[in-house]
Amino acid sequence: MQKKQILLIGGGLLLIELAKELANYERIKKIYIITGDRHAKEIIFSGSTFEKECEKLENNISSDKIEFYKIKNLDEPTFGNVSKKCELVLSLSSPWIFKKKHIEVCKNLFNIHCSDLPRWAGGGGQ
Repeated sequence: MQKKQILLIGGGLLLIELAKELANYERIKKIYIITGDRHAKEIIFSGSTFEKECEKLENNISSDKIEFYKIKNLDEPTFGNVSKKCELVLSLSSPWIFKKKHIEVCKNLFNIHCSDLPRWAGGGGQ
């Protein structure tokens, strides 16, 4: 059975917990996490930001299992390069609005947004 690669986009405690859980599955080869500046600076635990929690994941869970990237927008090559490798792209309140060209790069993209759209498009109140 071929191992799968997954891309998680966005931020928050749910994404961190999902990455931790997915890392336990043998069928998962690699978990990529892509976030933006706003989510990276978000406090999710007392005194700890999303970015610090992702770095802990990279260090505590096998470094070959999780890779963390911070980008400014989806037009950066990192998004396209990583998306093409992944069987599943899961966006959890992503700070970006996916355009057709971004969606077409992904094999399977699920965009879960927990705020009122279009009022709070792009990950909640900008």
